[in-house]
Amino acid sequence: MSFPRKFHNRFIKFSYFLTPNALSGYSQAPYEETPLKTIEFGLGSYFGASIIRPYAAFHYSGAYRGRRSEFLGLQAGLSYKRRINLEFGHFANFYAIITETPFFVRPRISLHYMINLNSLQRKAS
Repeated sequence: MSFPRKFHNRFIKFSYFLTPNALSGYSQAPYEETPLKTIEFGLGSYFGASIIRPYAAFHYSGAYRGRRSEFLGLQAGLSYKRRINLEFGHFANFYAIITETPFFVRPRISLHYMINLNSLQRKAS
């Protein structure tokens, strides 16, 4: 969802990811294939006014009925017309203090298509 006027380059992003055969495991147990459902919530900002814009965001990611802990992280990438995003994300595992898992998780590179909820609202009116 984008914001009007003064906050035009700001955004809120909500994502739901389904990974069918994710490998999960802990330091003492073997890896196991399990479906992983992840919910992600992010706040960010685009920079500039051209068709291709860089952006940066802060996000929270947590597993839904899965084995993964909650993560906080940063995202950065390039956006085409604020609809197609090529993104580089990096997570920090704050449960690493309690568990024997690494603090930094491997970076993620992803491609997203964003739906403009503002235009859907205008069509319904």
